[in-house]
Amino acid sequence: ADNGIGCAMMMAVLEDNLLNHAPIEALFTVDEEVGMDGAFGLQKGFLSGTVMLNLDTEEDGDLCVGCAGGTDVNVSFQFKPDEEIE
Repeated sequence: ADNGIGCAMMMAVLEDNLLNHAPIEALFTVDEEVGMDGAFGLQKGFLSGTVMLNLDTEEDGDLCVGCAGGTDVNVSFQFKPDEEIE
């Protein structure tokens, strides 16, 4: 997480000793908006978890599954159907 709400949520879960949960790894990154420098600086194997919950979103009240940034891909191609659909 690199936004305030995501960071606060992770810190609250980490701090709450009454919650019953498996071990948690929390990752805070920097510079997402200018090239994902923090995330791209991670070495393979830095985290050992098998489940990821991304707490970085564009809007308050939304849950992002995946990534709010990272890579933009533009694709264009010519399309001609095998058969016309009426």
